[in-house]
Amino acid sequence: MNNNIVTKFTEIFFKRSRLTILITLSLLLLGFYSYTTLLKREGFPVINLPIIIVNTPYLSGDPAKTQTDITDKIYSSVEDLDGVKEIQTISTSNLSSVFISLDEEVTNTEEAKKDLETEISKLNLESEPIVIIPNAALIDGQNDLVFSVYSENLSVEQMQEKAQIIKTELEKSNLIKEVNVKDQITTEFDFATQQEVRSTKTYSRIIVKEDSELVAYDSLDIGVVKKSSDVGTIELSDEVQNILNTTLENEELDGIDVVYSADPATYLRKQISSLESNAITAIITIFVILLLFINLRSAILLAFFIPLTLATVFFVFSILGYTLNTISLFALILVLGLFVDDGTIIVEAIDYYKRQGKKGFDAVRSAINDIGIADISGTLTTVLVFLPLVFVTGILGDFIKILPLTVIIALLVSLFIALTILPFLSSFLIKDQDTKKKSKENIISLIFNFVPKLMINFSEKSGRIVKQTLNSRYYRVGLFALSIILIGIGGYYASQLKFAFFAPAKDSDLITISVTNKVPTDIATAKSATTELEKLVVDNFSDEIEEVAYLDANQRGAEIRVTLSPITDRDITAGEIVSEINELTKDNESLIVSTSIVSAGPPVAQFPFAMQLYSEDQTVLETKSAEIAEFIREADLEKDVQIEDVKIDYLKEIRRLDNERFAAINVKFNDKYDSATLLELQEIIEEEYSSEDNSEFSLGFDFGQESENANSFTSVVFAGLIALIVMYILLVLQFNSFTQPLLILVAIPFSFPILFPGLFYTDNPMSFFVVIGLTGLIGIVVNNTIILIEYANAQRRAGKSIIDAISESVRLRTRPIFTTSLTTIAGLLPLALTEPFWEPLAFTIIFGLISSVMMIVIAFPVYYFFVESARDLFYKNVKRFRMRKF
Repeated sequence: MNNNIVTKFTEIFFKRSRLTILITLSLLLLGFYSYTTLLKREGFPVINLPIIIVNTPYLSGDPAKTQTDITDKIYSSVEDLDGVKEIQTISTSNLSSVFISLDEEVTNTEEAKKDLETEISKLNLESEPIVIIPNAALIDGQNDLVFSVYSENLSVEQMQEKAQIIKTELEKSNLIKEVNVKDQITTEFDFATQQEVRSTKTYSRIIVKEDSELVAYDSLDIGVVKKSSDVGTIELSDEVQNILNTTLENEELDGIDVVYSADPATYLRKQISSLESNAITAIITIFVILLLFINLRSAILLAFFIPLTLATVFFVFSILGYTLNTISLFALILVLGLFVDDGTIIVEAIDYYKRQGKKGFDAVRSAINDIGIADISGTLTTVLVFLPLVFVTGILGDFIKILPLTVIIALLVSLFIALTILPFLSSFLIKDQDTKKKSKENIISLIFNFVPKLMINFSEKSGRIVKQTLNSRYYRVGLFALSIILIGIGGYYASQLKFAFFAPAKDSDLITISVTNKVPTDIATAKSATTELEKLVVDNFSDEIEEVAYLDANQRGAEIRVTLSPITDRDITAGEIVSEINELTKDNESLIVSTSIVSAGPPVAQFPFAMQLYSEDQTVLETKSAEIAEFIREADLEKDVQIEDVKIDYLKEIRRLDNERFAAINVKFNDKYDSATLLELQEIIEEEYSSEDNSEFSLGFDFGQESENANSFTSVVFAGLIALIVMYILLVLQFNSFTQPLLILVAIPFSFPILFPGLFYTDNPMSFFVVIGLTGLIGIVVNNTIILIEYANAQRRAGKSIIDAISESVRLRTRPIFTTSLTTIAGLLPLALTEPFWEPLAFTIIFGLISSVMMIVIAFPVYYFFVESARDLFYKNVKRFRMRKF
């Protein structure tokens, strides 16, 4: 037997045992060291907002004067700078704000900031502008971590004094840049009375559980800013906690207690712990499945393959400078089932040839010659499927990019190990078998081999059923028609799914309550009203609440974080709690209350629909915006969507976008809305006002992050089309055929019959994470069909008929297809059931796999038969034509 290039590559590692052992041990040790020491733990990826803000305090008393004296001058100085995409301005009686959006090509925001500062410095304005780059990762726009100090006996003023001791100790750390004590009581000089006046500007409260009872205290917030971006989230948290544990032993701080009211590391630790727990569960479950469906020795080999692959990925991460964050950890769990496919295919093939009587490298040679190229092709097509996600633009791209990169790295690493180290290790773990000598099986062997033999018998029977089906014209046509009907049913359910780029979370451990006073008031009255609201919430949900913390509270309102008990310990979801709080507070006389879930993804806007009314005439802005707002309130929307609130902004100040003044009309819906609702309402408004004389005003529609996501999605679609073309070219090169690659791609809809009904009945809308799930699913389906066709083609080259070839391929491939699919499902099921954020993605792959596996084994042979029969007929007619011609 001649070795192909892949087999020759495998032979290098198989026959150089010392080299292979050294590489294996090195990868394990380096991977372990990288995971435990080198890789920095982070939450979600840091998103660099391409925005620069120029704030200029200016006590003009007139927005128009602020616009003329400050805003217009800054706008003119920066509008023509390279990299400036859009400029939005706000002018009030005491402040000018200029928001400068940068092009995506601008990678160094700090350099752009310096250029802006240089231009603005030339203006000689009456007031000094402050140029800042907003950081979305900061809790309150300033701090990386916030903790609260409280006391049963001390007043807020006394706590402020003692907080300075804590501040001094924390700022000694090399990891901390600054500590901000949020003083509530300040001293100011009153020029009218020529005396110092003490006043309360803000307030804060904390509610903690003591002996199963929720107890409220006045508190003082202290923020911490880390030294640099090199300091990890958990690293900073550990440093702060260690210093505080030591500092609080100081006698001067007797009576002071601490609660970490906004520490991202708390959530991150839970996320990492949950993902690590799910990963371990997945590995154990995968091992059990492999043990049941293959055999003990092969299962042990593949169980070693998983941590070896993960260790190598961690080592590659450390080389590339990646962090270990929530997205990359999930990606590794997602890819567990995908890269186990590489190992399972190789081990299955080696085990098969050893059962046929081949020994040592002869069995490896036969296995790699048979499926090596197909395995590489399948992996590369999966890589190509994920590759478009790397090119997602905008904020969404920054957020998600590490996921496809992690999957691609893991797939390539697993392919390398599957073709090099795994065949070498198989020589020790998978025994050679003498087919002439039948060995006696003990009771343990009988137990472990029961399911594998059952699976082999099932595969044999599947091959026979396929053969019988294809030999009957009626069965062939009937099965083909049934598959089309099932795909159509799946397509129908797909059309019934709502669409949302990021679906609202169903559950979480954290909710926020945003409170705004309806009328201006003093700090004492504001605190009293908010405390009444707090009591209402605590009284109704005392069993579900673990902690309550005020992050920002003053005479205008408050931002309150409510930590709930773990999801598994509650009978009510966070979504239900949010709905009940909103219902309880909707008629509050003094407060506007909005409660929402804090989930792992981007926050959901309270007013997702935003339109702009452009006009230079104040009267037109006021009258026309009121008219449009009333029209929107009366609009009739589909799918039980109701409009809950319409608000008009920017009438009292001057707000401009690219130097055009506008007012904003924002719309809030009930929970039945999706992304399509925004477009539907836009069409209704445009249709109503398109016939009017628009010389005095014009309309604009910018849905903020929703619009940004739409643009990002467009880039995914474009890159996806390119990836499909490249994938098709790759498959044409592999199969030397134009039709068989099309046949492989046609198999993708086989996932529809169970996928979309499954999403519909689990209440998961079509979302960005569903698209990622579909991406992974396409890779698996394509991989399965590639190897099925590869086997069938090999049988045809050996002289077998179309029916015999595909029947034999089904017989040989059914067990590995079922095994690899079950391992993928097992890896993702814990996430689907315990992690609401990842549920849509996990269920997409699970439901799609169940459907595609059944359809590939049952229906795909019919498609193969029709295509190959048509191809044979075509070539036969071409041959006849040539014979007649010549």
